[in-house]
Amino acid sequence: MTTRQPKGGPRVGPRRPGLSAAARAHPRFFGAMVVDALGSGLFLPFSLVYFLTVTDLGVAGVGAAIALSKLVSIPFGLAAGGAVDRWGAFAVARLGNYVRAGGFLLFLVPRPTWLVPVALTVVALGDRAYWSAHGTMIGEVASASLDDWFALTAVARNAGLGLGGLFAAVAVSVGDALGLRLLVLANAVSFVVAALLLTGMRDGRVGARGPRARAGGRWAVVLRDGRFLRLVAVKLAFVYCAVVLPVMVPVFLDTGLGLPVGLGGVLFAVNCALVVLGQSRVVAVTRGRRVPAIAAAGVLYAVAAGLFVAADVPWPAVAVLSCLAAIVVYTVGEMAVAPASDALATDLAPRRLRGRYLSLYATAWSAGSVLGPLAATAAFAVDPLLFWAVFAVVALGGALGAISLRAGRPPEPDPDSPAGPGGPS
Repeated sequence: MTTRQPKGGPRVGPRRPGLSAAARAHPRFFGAMVVDALGSGLFLPFSLVYFLTVTDLGVAGVGAAIALSKLVSIPFGLAAGGAVDRWGAFAVARLGNYVRAGGFLLFLVPRPTWLVPVALTVVALGDRAYWSAHGTMIGEVASASLDDWFALTAVARNAGLGLGGLFAAVAVSVGDALGLRLLVLANAVSFVVAALLLTGMRDGRVGARGPRARAGGRWAVVLRDGRFLRLVAVKLAFVYCAVVLPVMVPVFLDTGLGLPVGLGGVLFAVNCALVVLGQSRVVAVTRGRRVPAIAAAGVLYAVAAGLFVAADVPWPAVAVLSCLAAIVVYTVGEMAVAPASDALATDLAPRRLRGRYLSLYATAWSAGSVLGPLAATAAFAVDPLLFWAVFAVVALGGALGAISLRAGRPPEPDPDSPAGPGGPS
């Protein structure tokens, strides 16, 4: 899918600016992304361990509290999209970061058990506010290819998550409870630092002309946009694949293949490293081919599922190699789909309603992160092969849905843009 922009259009720049050029263009925004990811990387690998260590909740109780907090946050994310259109993405993102910091500080306060889901909900609300604004912020700072900017986001998050995981392992070695509390505190501080880095940044259309929501449009405009709704459905399919793989692969390695569960950590270290090292190369190939890139990712995900199934052999070395091949194929698909789909969503959204559009798009991640593990564990409980079959079918469904995106209206002309949008095709 090609983004063609007329001369004088809103995103003027070199054809292939590269990720480093994008980072240099807005160092504070890039720094905020890295700090955010680094803090999350500190806590995410040990989040379940933390709650089991410092609370009386069991695994089922913690899982229920996390699921409840995410469900409650979904409608809030849509409301945050309206706030983005009215007050600007950077303002909403800063607020989201401060709310997340406050939620993590609540984890450190001596509390009754019932306050755990409250604190988790506060964090989830902050997450929804931030991620509802994230795509719009990129749309504001991108001076050239949106694909490069979303690729930069993937690189920054994977690098931050990877480094954060290493630092977290050191911190936990200090002592179980103390080390875990240090991780929580560090994550809270990271959100404050990320918010401060965004201070002073503002949307180009908010301020001089007043809040963008007054330019017209309501949620009805978004919900009548069939092409965008199809993109949200496609995103949901890929979110399912993205959220269930890290959860289910270690279980499959242990109970399905009899391999060391620690191999799961190796596989996802390979995943992070490949994204950091290879994302710029993949986006250089897929730039201008968004729909084919999304469709190809669905096929690659299905192939990865087949390779995991093929690892069920009596030779451990062959099984390990098959799993490594599967994670490499999956990661190539991940690098293809993430920047392409996110950039397409941003381009399809009229600028005056970009907050609403992209908050609905982000809701696919919220819904998938709750429903995906439930569906995956139910399928796995019946038969591991059924889990992989469902995984492949969902991935191929996403590929077919992507192909349908070729049909539909072009992006609306943006009345605030001097040259209109560069419509993806």
